[in-house]
Amino acid sequence: MDSETSNQTELSRKRILLEEIRQQRISDADLSVFDNLGLTPLTRELAIGVLKVESTARPRWFRLIEALLAVGDLLLSLLNGGRFRNLTVGQYQIGILTSLTWTRSARSTKNYVRRLICLLSRESSTRVFKIGVRRYLNGSDAPGLRSFAEFYNGQQDERFAISYHEALSEAAGLRLVVALDSARGSRVSSRESPERRELAVTVDCAVRDRFARICTYVSNSESLTAVVVLCSRRDRRVIYSTVVGCRTEPLPVLESGRLVGSLLKVPLFAAYLQCVPGALSRCYEDKPITIRSHGLQVAPRNADGTFRGQVTLEYAFANSINTIALQIIEELGVERFIRYLRRCGIYRPLPNTPLLALGTVRLTAWEVLGLFSPIIGDGHLSWIGDAKSGIYVPLNNGERLLTNGTVDAMRYLLECAGRYGTAKYLGSRRADSAGGKTGTSDGARDLWFVGGVDDDIYGMVWIGDSNEQPLVAIDDYLVSASRFAVPLWSDVVDAVLTRRS
Repeated sequence: MDSETSNQTELSRKRILLEEIRQQRISDADLSVFDNLGLTPLTRELAIGVLKVESTARPRWFRLIEALLAVGDLLLSLLNGGRFRNLTVGQYQIGILTSLTWTRSARSTKNYVRRLICLLSRESSTRVFKIGVRRYLNGSDAPGLRSFAEFYNGQQDERFAISYHEALSEAAGLRLVVALDSARGSRVSSRESPERRELAVTVDCAVRDRFARICTYVSNSESLTAVVVLCSRRDRRVIYSTVVGCRTEPLPVLESGRLVGSLLKVPLFAAYLQCVPGALSRCYEDKPITIRSHGLQVAPRNADGTFRGQVTLEYAFANSINTIALQIIEELGVERFIRYLRRCGIYRPLPNTPLLALGTVRLTAWEVLGLFSPIIGDGHLSWIGDAKSGIYVPLNNGERLLTNGTVDAMRYLLECAGRYGTAKYLGSRRADSAGGKTGTSDGARDLWFVGGVDDDIYGMVWIGDSNEQPLVAIDDYLVSASRFAVPLWSDVVDAVLTRRS
């Protein structure tokens, strides 16, 4: 019992400390230094995270004591002819000898004194930190937060209540857009792009507020993670990306694939409409269906377990009816659908079975956005990213995959899903919504939504358990993308459009 009480006390202390780190504010003077030094977005986010951790653990008065001790040690070293020690004095907890190493400076008395003085300066300390991060990257554009924490503060003893990685995770909350922009060598400052920075803050607040509400309805909220990515069609780049909740490596969706479920109906219907003109005006029979997959007879059902009889293609897409999707892929041909996915840049192994229509494949956010891009991009494939960022753009990027007629039809279907289908919550909030498509994987392990914000911005959200466990609600209602992913996307849309109006 004493052991259990002790563990609970330790956990409570840990949570208090993490909250204190999260609430730490970065001074305007430091932010001004970031802008003046032209930090890459990646370095900027790391700098903010480290400063929050260090400000919690080592307040300014403590750093002053460290500086006085360093001066005393310097004098003793000069008198005794001993070697200099790697004492810490900078606001980033950068040792003096470490600073000399990073800047490739000789370990002379003169350089040691100069570095000691420089590290007491905001600008000099930040410049040295910038050099250290650049040396750490060494060709890697998007390092994991854990590996950075080990580089920066060494291996952590597991007996400690909180590791530097955990503290930095709370403080930094690294957005992948930071890594992407860093790979392109871009700069973000309050002077250069105030609208983008303000938009990120607005969307961040909306995402975190909604995520906190979702956590109150899910029993495994401690391992819940949400990812939001927004892209610009005109600029062909990510303009916002964030990860909230539990962070594991590799980051789900951003760095590793997850099951997409009905989200794959977007490229399926696009390929079908492209190959079967006039299909939008046809009716289909929503009825029990049996298919053969890998030598077995399978009878898939709709998500709600009901069959509706005669339905239009519009209704089938809006309400994500599985039996119609299976009829479509059999008429289209699995091989033809796979060829379309390949042209969209999906190079991973794909199951040669009609069940592919139900999303039995793992994809990353970048692959999902690539599949969606021909619809938002006037029929042309438009992947964001490049080899440097670790997102390998297909060689046929920019190829026209869909006709204008197919694009218009797909946009109409997405709007229908937002008006009266699985994403009707979005339509009830915004009548001008561009709609989108939900996706719920087996066991509600992954909740997706992909859609457009306006004629320029599009994106996706994903919610899931970081350990790939089924999401379980604390009430009697089912967990689905319609219930959680759509409201999150709706709040993102509200934040973007409200900020622009």
